[in-house]
Amino acid sequence: MGLRKPQKGIHYLELAAAQGSLTAMSNLGYWFSGQKSPRMTPDLIEALKWYYIQTVLESPHTNSTSRNVANQKNKMSPDQIEAAKFRASHWLDNNKINETHMD
Repeated sequence: MGLRKPQKGIHYLELAAAQGSLTAMSNLGYWFSGQKSPRMTPDLIEALKWYYIQTVLESPHTNSTSRNVANQKNKMSPDQIEAAKFRASHWLDNNKINETHMD
């Protein structure tokens, strides 16, 4: 992916996430949290959205996923957290994922 074109990397991660890749979802949360690329402006709502989606689809839940959600929420206002929940719910409603294809 590289750091030169983070939007291209995000595009491919979103395609993988739509196919059920939990790794892609985790990486999207990491990218949007601002930890991956110094060229990207953090989007905390989008980061938490991806961590929430991963939490819903992951079974059993891992400590790292729960920790990612908690760490992200600590940086956000209640309104931002609600916006992330709304985005996650909307994404899940629009992306029916067959659990047998999840990594």
